Amino acid sequence: MKQFIIFIITAFTGVFLLSACNNKNTPKETAITWLNGFNHQNFNDAIKVSTKDTKNVLLMFEKFTDVVNDSIRKASQNIKVTIKDVKENGDKADVVYAVSTKPEREEVLHLIKKDGKWLVQFFKLDLINVIKNTDKTS
Repeated sequence: MKQFIIFIITAFTGVFLLSACNNKNTPKETAITWLNGFNHQNFNDAIKVSTKDTKNVLLMFEKFTDVVNDSIRKASQNIKVTIKDVKENGDKADVVYAVSTKPEREEVLHLIKKDGKWLVQFFKLDLINVIKNTDKTS
């Protein structure tokens, strides 16, 4: 019986440690989820890790992408995101990243922690800057 109790305690400890190591609620993991959703035009994925204001921007942007042709949509699925740095400061974080289409250009994604969950904070001005930078470097 004693061995059985030790086995159960060991099993629960192992499960706990594995789940703690696989935490998806970090600025880096949140940024990866959001950036992949945004760049691959899977806006529902990005919306899941967005603030309320960011969700509204994404819904607006999604309407614009409805007219994107299939070849561009297909090409967007191949975009890879590389996280260069994460700067966490309390309930705020900045994630420096680059995308495979412009690996030399580093961008910053802002996150906030709300109710214990990291969320992307992306405004209309950020969207305008993304569009302007895309037009300049395409």
